Amino acid sequence: MSYSRKKQWLALLFTAVVILIMAGSLMPMAEIPESEKTWQEKIMSMIFNLMHVPMYGVLTLVSLYYFAHIRFSRRAGTIVTIVIAMSVGVLVEVLQMYVPGRFGSLSDIGLNAAGMAGGLILFYKIRCKSGG
Repeated sequence: MSYSRKKQWLALLFTAVVILIMAGSLMPMAEIPESEKTWQEKIMSMIFNLMHVPMYGVLTLVSLYYFAHIRFSRRAGTIVTIVIAMSVGVLVEVLQMYVPGRFGSLSDIGLNAAGMAGGLILFYKIRCKSGG
């Protein structure tokens, strides 16, 4: 695959990941008080919260691959990726305050940061093994 084609696919993949995060995070939900939730609803709520980690891990990986592919320096690509991932995460949490059944939370931002850290670690472990 040509350099230009790879760059286009990585940009498209990055955009798709951001859209999926935004759409999934800003979908209205039923407002059920915690005390009235069944145990199944409580487990599903926990699973949805933990989904922040892989979602932001994937966002970070795709972003790092894109910036590496367009020949950003390692440092610049990492900094821009961190800024993008954290900006998306904070924006989603702020916007959730205006969506029925959703609320912004600092713990979600922490989970986003954990996913981002995991994506950074995985990317650099893969790059070191491949000699990049």
